[in-house]
Amino acid sequence: MYNTRGAKLIAFNNGNAELHGFAALTVSRRVVQEELVKAVEERAGKGAIMWGRKIVGVLEGVKGDEGKDEGVVLQFEDGDSMTAPFVIGAEGIYSTLRTHVAPGAGLPEYHGVVRVAGTVSARDVPSLLGNPAGNDPTFDYPFIFTGRDGNFGIFPADHAGDEVAFSTYFEIGENGRGRAGWKTLGEDKARLAAMVRERVCSEEAAGEWPGLVREICEKVQESRMLAWP
Repeated sequence: MYNTRGAKLIAFNNGNAELHGFAALTVSRRVVQEELVKAVEERAGKGAIMWGRKIVGVLEGVKGDEGKDEGVVLQFEDGDSMTAPFVIGAEGIYSTLRTHVAPGAGLPEYHGVVRVAGTVSARDVPSLLGNPAGNDPTFDYPFIFTGRDGNFGIFPADHAGDEVAFSTYFEIGENGRGRAGWKTLGEDKARLAAMVRERVCSEEAAGEWPGLVREICEKVQESRMLAWP
């Protein structure tokens, strides 16, 4: 991690073959999801995953005709239900199953910060070409620059290093909060790109960021932008 003048603030391992037995590896979340789906379907069949269904309720201790416990009943938004011997809740921060197990836990409270990110081709960033640490030997790739207007992270987006990912954080107003607000913001890719350009590439930001950050900013493509809280 560096400040915007290039001074190193702290260093930490993203992976270390000597210390941990494996090197750092960046894998797209999409690739991980595809491999998980493939593994489930190989073991349980093509119909094992039910897409587009939302759990709205859970019932325990349901007895069958003979008085035996039939397990857990899952109730779906479309009115259908199914029974299973047990259920594992892994459906995110708005988990229906968590509210069933811990009804007093309440819903998460949003902190008002959104991460805006994107990718560019490594070949379009001259400072990274031919040297994974960049032309400036003081920068260890991947890295984060932190300064007066926030931080800017740069890291490989795929295992081959052909794609470079970047991200920075913004506080957003009340209109951008909540799931509907996040969805609207995430779909407005032109706005996301403009937010990054204003922070890094604008005249007001001149001199605030290292040249490498500005190189990436100048290559931002709206179609490759995304955001999540």
